[in-house]
Amino acid sequence: MNRPTSRILPPRGPYVQHWAGPWSLLSCSYFGTYYTHTVAELLETRIPHCVLTYSRGRSACHFAKTELDAFGVDLADQARRHPAVIRKWADELKFESDAIRAALKRLETKATDAKSMGRFEASLRNYTAPHLAVKKAVDYLPASALKTALPVLEKARLYSETVYGQTEAFMKKAVARIAKETGRTPQQIETLTHKELDHYFKTGRLPNVKTLEERYHAAALVFEEGDFQVVQGPAATRLEKSLARTEDGGVIRGSCAHPGHASGIARVVLDPAKPGEFNVGDILVTGMTRPEYLPLFKKAGAVITDAGGILSHAAIVARELKKPCVIGTQDATKRIKNGQRVRVDAKGGIISTT
Repeated sequence: MNRPTSRILPPRGPYVQHWAGPWSLLSCSYFGTYYTHTVAELLETRIPHCVLTYSRGRSACHFAKTELDAFGVDLADQARRHPAVIRKWADELKFESDAIRAALKRLETKATDAKSMGRFEASLRNYTAPHLAVKKAVDYLPASALKTALPVLEKARLYSETVYGQTEAFMKKAVARIAKETGRTPQQIETLTHKELDHYFKTGRLPNVKTLEERYHAAALVFEEGDFQVVQGPAATRLEKSLARTEDGGVIRGSCAHPGHASGIARVVLDPAKPGEFNVGDILVTGMTRPEYLPLFKKAGAVITDAGGILSHAAIVARELKKPCVIGTQDATKRIKNGQRVRVDAKGGIISTT
């Protein structure tokens, strides 16, 4: 059983958004367990709390800034004391990328049952720790260490870039199979937690339709050291709003991924398969980019993301294409209206909307 809401409360903010994208609540229930508990097996540090929010097929991960900073500082300190750990994390990420891709290939034609999902979960768990180390260590390394570490970690990061897209594609197939055999819809099944999925495999029972439908519209998982509470409906909506940065005025701030200036029409694109109107020179605004965003990235005059660090997909591609890019704004997709004219000063990490 999950703990009562009163026993698990998110720590005090401010919060930062670690990632955003099209991951199911079911996937999020795995991720939160890894971040707050199992990554310590490899990294000797973890982020004790996190909040994962979900609505209509899209999700986001939020950490308290103090806890994320402590995690990043721990990683950077390990790298300072033992410089070889940088190469170790990079090699482990490549190894686990190959391992999970091989596992997905083996499981592709298997039935969706407790055994196949257990194998999938084990591969995903093993992959998460080196992925998190590679992505977050660079954000806290001193400049002297970063010069040497960045090429090594960036190469590993690019090698692993498609893994989470592949795992979510597998998850969607698994969800579709369970939906078919239970008479539920895929959108209902993707709002299960991993504990509820395990319970289904053991008993054949699922939460009622009303519960799952409410989660599809608004839900959150509040994690503490591997355990979690499900919050849904209006309570989840209120929780998500409490995590958001709230600032007045027409200036949005983030971090520079690649310097430069641009002005243009903002296009808020949450699904790269459905970008709507997008012309050369438009400003791409999204939660995070993934390889599917590359055609829009190439057309864009500049790119703005809610989440991401030095080794986020947006930052890597911006450096490669030499495009002005501001990452980690937290709330650009909420504060910038589609079709609004914006000015981007990427070097200063500033976006002006008025």
